[in-house]
Amino acid sequence: MASSASRDRAHPGQADDLSWRREGFRRIDRRAGLYARYRDGSFDVLRDEPDRHRASRATSGVLVALVGPDGCGKTTTSKLVEKRVRASSILSVRRAYLGPWGEFELPTTGLLYRWGLVPAVIPWSALLRRRVRAALRGRSEAEAPASPEHSLAGIALKALKAQVRGGIYYPLLFAELYYRYLKSVRPALQAGHIVIAERYVFDLRYIHDAVEIENYPLMRKWVCTLFPQPDLTFLLDNEPERIHQRKPQLSVEDITWQRESYRRVLADRPHRVVRTDLGPEGVAGLIIDGILEVLERKNGR
Repeated sequence: MASSASRDRAHPGQADDLSWRREGFRRIDRRAGLYARYRDGSFDVLRDEPDRHRASRATSGVLVALVGPDGCGKTTTSKLVEKRVRASSILSVRRAYLGPWGEFELPTTGLLYRWGLVPAVIPWSALLRRRVRAALRGRSEAEAPASPEHSLAGIALKALKAQVRGGIYYPLLFAELYYRYLKSVRPALQAGHIVIAERYVFDLRYIHDAVEIENYPLMRKWVCTLFPQPDLTFLLDNEPERIHQRKPQLSVEDITWQRESYRRVLADRPHRVVRTDLGPEGVAGLIIDGILEVLERKNGR
């Protein structure tokens, strides 16, 4: 396998302007006259005369989101992509965590968990609707559970408390995620860097901290819709049994519904599915090819 360092040479000139494309190169920065391709774990680079007419144009970065079930290889992949891109010496890259769980920077987010203002996983509102429909259909109160917490009034109170918690939690979580984006990601993109996001806001569309959730569908959709969208989204995927072998802490059933959750949230969003049985280098290669494609679209035309 070739070294991960880039191989750099001068462009043969503009006489045959499509020769670089026939060789698999992409013009990733027209202003700087920079062409690149990624093969066998390393970059090949062509350089041409800079385009002086575009000298004042800023170079745009690329935000890449890696999503998928726990154990699909997001961390391994993001580290390998970072390593390969950094070794190119022509592109700047950094990793960022934009998932909603585990890493908090705003004190308000920590207070949510300290005060127990987290979403309710039990669908109390749905239970309340079912109890009300049953009451309207003439079911007697004797058919309801004797425990006060399962009475109609008890369920209504729990549903109200759950809505209040969700109404506080999701706006503050959005603030947490947006703060991280504004602090670290947007400045890097404006400077022309590639940002590899390990996890993304999409995680909370149907999941709460690795648990399936039905409550607050509008709030969760609102957060996912208003948050800045990535340039590239890769869904790392494999058979649940294969992922379970890699992360036995999760059952095959848990992995299966996580896969379905990610497919649902990405169904109406541009994304690419990458099978992780290609191996780390194969997966990293597809992601880097996608990055070069976006760089060409943003900066090469």
